[in-house]
Amino acid sequence: MTAQESTIQPLSWGYAGSEMFQTGSPVPPLINNASSRGQTNLILNYLPQDMTESEVHRLFSKFGEIRKAKIIRHRRTGISCCYGFVDYVSPRQAAAAQESMDGYETRGKRLKVAFARPSEDPPRNTNLYVANLPTYMDEKKVRELFATYGNVLDINLLRHKFSKMSRGVAFVHFEHCRDAEMAKFGMDRYMIEGAFRPLTVKFVERPPKGPPTARGGNLTSSGLQFKLHGNASPPISKRRQKKDDEPESKRSRKSD
Repeated sequence: MTAQESTIQPLSWGYAGSEMFQTGSPVPPLINNASSRGQTNLILNYLPQDMTESEVHRLFSKFGEIRKAKIIRHRRTGISCCYGFVDYVSPRQAAAAQESMDGYETRGKRLKVAFARPSEDPPRNTNLYVANLPTYMDEKKVRELFATYGNVLDINLLRHKFSKMSRGVAFVHFEHCRDAEMAKFGMDRYMIEGAFRPLTVKFVERPPKGPPTARGGNLTSSGLQFKLHGNASPPISKRRQKKDDEPESKRSRKSD
């Protein structure tokens, strides 16, 4: 326990239309924020990597009864992903914890505490577009590179049609959106040995519903449709147009 953690004192709170109370008291504040009303689950970001569930429970139990405290870890290594969840029994206690602990500093880290996304909300993006891969990297090597961030469901490496050589572009599909977010921020601009340029890692834009022809997107060899943010389809080159027009002009001269 650090000196800062050991000196946490009960805080007095007051909301419009409610009486004053102290954190940890049986009468928590009213929740005025409609978006968080009824929620008990908090997401904790920027946790120290060596922090344990018992430490999280001790820090946050001052605000009320905790149903569950969990730190998310890499499946293979067991190393903390530096974020976790605290689920309270009472929504009002969760609100008090969020207000008090958001921005709290411990072991050189400043916590970010917010209400977790409700389960009924639509899932976030889990597909990444990866460019500037060295040509020697196959699907297995790409999977090994990104698997440190979480469970990878699929790797789609784009290859040249005839030579089957890698184009240096792949699509990485994670099981969880949080793992995809960590991989995006961790691997974007990362320089791989043997590469000429650092990696470019982006989220794949979800195309609107409808048939592929109507959506105007692109399809990979495995049927994955993609459309990159800010990238328009390249126009047909003037040279190609001129070549296509040549037979027409020759036929017209013969007919004359």
